[in-house]
Amino acid sequence: MFGHIENATIRELKVAGNLSNLGDITDEGGFGALVGYAKNSTITDCHNSADIDCAYKCNGGICGYSEGSTIQYCTNSGDVRALQDNQDRKGGICGLNYGGTITYCSNSGHISGDDGIGGIVGRNEEGGTTRSCINSGVVEGDLYVGGIVGEIYSLTPLRSAQEAQIAYCYNEGGVIGNEYVAGIVGEADGDIIEACYNVGTVRGGSDEVPAAGIAGGENGEIVAPVLAMESYPDEPDKPTGIEDVEQAKVYTQEGGVYVQTTQPAEVIIVSMNGSIIKQEMQIGTKRYELSRGIYVICIDNQRYKVRI
Repeated sequence: MFGHIENATIRELKVAGNLSNLGDITDEGGFGALVGYAKNSTITDCHNSADIDCAYKCNGGICGYSEGSTIQYCTNSGDVRALQDNQDRKGGICGLNYGGTITYCSNSGHISGDDGIGGIVGRNEEGGTTRSCINSGVVEGDLYVGGIVGEIYSLTPLRSAQEAQIAYCYNEGGVIGNEYVAGIVGEADGDIIEACYNVGTVRGGSDEVPAAGIAGGENGEIVAPVLAMESYPDEPDKPTGIEDVEQAKVYTQEGGVYVQTTQPAEVIIVSMNGSIIKQEMQIGTKRYELSRGIYVICIDNQRYKVRI
């Protein structure tokens, strides 16, 4: 839709159909359903359902290459695919996030490529941050493959959780790769991952760098994980996320969340900063009033994610 934007604001747009790019794009470019290259711009409440096929790097369901931009409240349900080998930096929302911020975004599309492949962002670079995002799509690649972010690259080490480049994120999609493969971030050496949660199946890894439930790499630091659970069976039939449960149902409507149970159950609602909002026993259907944001709903031993 837009090849290059700078100091711009884009709001409430939708893209559908099929998109394909077979030619070269400059190193300053990228290819996305909405924007190829965004510099110092803001993209809000935009949604893509188009499948994307591209023969170059830096591809995303919303934006290919973001430099110093903010992408927020956006969703992608289209597949992002490589048309040839050696295709890197592909994400459900953004391929390369260079010093920008991505918040309250979600992906359910199948994201595939070679290196730096993530459910939300292919690569966070030089202070790029990814916060309060959800991935439920399958993520598949070779090297640096993560349910939320494929890899982080920064010349300046982070010093505290307040500078964490990935925080309050949730993955339930399957993740498949050969090396540096993890449920949240494939490669996180020297970086901080704060309050993130993975229930997706992780397959692959190597003897030198085995698959991980949260973060790959040797020196990454995980701070205050929310409901942290590493889940990667050796030989699953296919990548899976949260299974449906007949005894409980969770859905959102008109700014609230409804929880329906057929037997007495403990309901816990957790915000993406780790705070418990509600905790009580219930049976039947009950509406909970919540502020805009992303939440994890725990019903006994089952977990659901919702976005208000």
